Order: sequence, then structure tokens, then C-alpha cells
Amino acid sequence: MSSNPGLCGDCEHATAVRSAKGSEFTLCSLHKSFPDEFQKYPPIPVVICAGYTPSVELTTNERTLFEDIGGRNAVGSLVSAFYDGATKDPVIGHLFSADSSVPKQRQAEFLEQWLGGEKLYSQHSGHPRLRLRHFPFVIDQEAAERWLMLMEEALASIDAPLELTEKIINRLTPLAAHMVNSHESVDRTGPTTGWMD
Repeated sequence: MSSNPGLCGDCEHATAVRSAKGSEFTLCSLHKSFPDEFQKYPPIPVVICAGYTPSVELTTNERTLFEDIGGRNAVGSLVSAFYDGATKDPVIGHLFSADSSVPKQRQAEFLEQWLGGEKLYSQHSGHPRLRLRHFPFVIDQEAAERWLMLMEEALASIDAPLELTEKIINRLTPLAAHMVNSHESVDRTGPTTGWMD
């Protein structure tokens, strides 16, 4: 794989392929199922990708962010703290369902998977396809920034170490930016009734 493939470097959907002439490319396996959303050979380095899924094939010396944050209970606490702030927030509160039990569970499953834990989200809900799932909502830059701010506050509330918080927020930042769709003409008649339903 390229010396700087970006997110493809540790994504389970990426495979390094070499042409007969010796050129090296990164093949995205998601293209086969979702050709309109994922390029077969994305230009690298990839810095934003809604399909990014960290590979679980880690060396014995590597730890996942899921382990670093404290596992499933810590992720559950993080999501609860986030929802406590987000549902009351004047900027993005309207994006959340009145009954948050299902969205909270799904966000916890997504974050666990995204941080390197079990792939519960994919098992229960299929591929994340985050941009598509968020199309029913008009998300602008202010909303994306507020989402990140509230997530950072939630991390602080569960006493996540500063270095870990920075790692997580740095990885969430391009994902949040990827959700911004207020400037696009997209189909907003999706199946969801609330954020991450």
C-alpha cells in the first residue's frame, strides 16, 4: 500500500493491489456494493471517508481507542453524556428524537465499532453509510462544529485523558465535516426520523 494512504492505511475495506506494470493502487471493497458512494480506486491519501472501518488486525503491541477509553461501559457513558448536552442544545437539539433510547444505542454501537471494538453497528444496522443516513437533516458547518464541541465536552465529563480526547476529536473532525450537506441538493426523504435512527 502507498506510503501515505491516509485512512485506507488501516481500513478493513482497503486492499493494496499492484498492476502488471508495477503501479500500486488502493482498492476499496465497498465500491462493489455501493458504487455511487465509494470509488473503486480512491485517490490517496484519503482523509475523509464515511466507510472507514479500522481493521481489527492489530499487532500485539497496539491498542485500540476502544480499549483506551475503557471499553463498552465507557462508550455508553460517553454517549449518555453527549445526548444530555445535545438534546438540549439550541443549535443541534432539533436533530435528535424525543425518544433517544434507540438512537443512543445505535450511536454507542457505531462508536464502539469506529473506535476498534466489536462491529455491533454493522451486525444490527448494516454498513454505516453515514452521509446517506444523515441526508434527511440539513447539517451546516455550525452544526458540525457544535457536534464536535459537545462530543469533546462529553469526553471531558467521563474523565477521558486529554491525549485520548485529542486523538478521538482529531479523528472525528473530518467525519463531522463529511456530514455537512446544507450546500448540497440531496434527497431528504430518507428512512430516518431522528439523528442516527
